[in-house]
Amino acid sequence: MTVYVAEAAYFTLISRRAPAVNVPCDLVRLGSIVVLRLHDESHAALPNPFAPPASRFWERRRDVLFHLVPDADGCATLHRFLEATVLILDHAPMLHQHVGLDDPSPALSGTLWELSAVLAERAHVQSVLDDLTALPPGAGPADRMMASQARVAELTGVADSYMEQIEALASGVRDFAEQQAVADRYRSALRNSEFLAEADPGPVAAPSGAAELTERMTAVLDAYRDLTER
Repeated sequence: MTVYVAEAAYFTLISRRAPAVNVPCDLVRLGSIVVLRLHDESHAALPNPFAPPASRFWERRRDVLFHLVPDADGCATLHRFLEATVLILDHAPMLHQHVGLDDPSPALSGTLWELSAVLAERAHVQSVLDDLTALPPGAGPADRMMASQARVAELTGVADSYMEQIEALASGVRDFAEQQAVADRYRSALRNSEFLAEADPGPVAAPSGAAELTERMTAVLDAYRDLTER
């Protein structure tokens, strides 16, 4: 599944189809994840630099095409997820070479879609809870406030679990890459020093040409010095 990511100043849009774009931007493909990068970062502060994709007439109404995350905490979580994803995908060729790991981007895009659903729901429930909390004391239904608080806490725990897993994976990939870099330098040093392990590498050539030139130049300089000192 291909997932599109559009980050604005006030929301992050995750969609299964390319969103509508109202400002110039580039599409940066990271495997199964496509990130929309603005040409001008100041456009991120516009009200709607991006818009959700519209449903096509043959698509079922219950099919979810996008998740909109409007809160700062949710947007920051998605940004952290993307940073971890970029690190993992950057090292994917090396992982395939050394351990035979298949392209992780389909699994990462699926996880991103699931996480965005959790964060979008949490933002909605939090908004409802804020409205209930703003009511005069005793006016808000206590059971619904408690249910909202419990749901927000549950969704936060799920989102934290997603992030713990992806960041642990990114950390493991980083450590593995660093270990492989050290191992590669070790193997390279061994290859480059193989000639030193030979039993008789042969005599070192005497610098006869340089010695002869030095001798001639020294004689000329001495002669010139004697001439000028008379």
